[in-house]
Amino acid sequence: YIDYFDTPSISVALEFGTKEIDQVIQGLALDCWLRHNPQADVSVKNQIKQQLRNTFLVDSLSWRHAVWDHTKFYLERLLSSLKANQWA
Repeated sequence: YIDYFDTPSISVALEFGTKEIDQVIQGLALDCWLRHNPQADVSVKNQIKQQLRNTFLVDSLSWRHAVWDHTKFYLERLLSSLKANQWA
């Protein structure tokens, strides 16, 4: 048995922008509307889902590589810092 609440932990969140903030907010608002209006027309549902997908997923291999490179950089810095402070 492991008591996870007595185990130290660190959370990390990295955000990589995809669109301008107004487009992100609009996409999230439409998604919220869709969740509260399940009876919406199928074409409207599909359009909102596609817009939300386009908001958060850049369909570009170079963008995905850039995100991975940045993520790796920050995680390596985090691990190095933890080791220096004897956390890891």
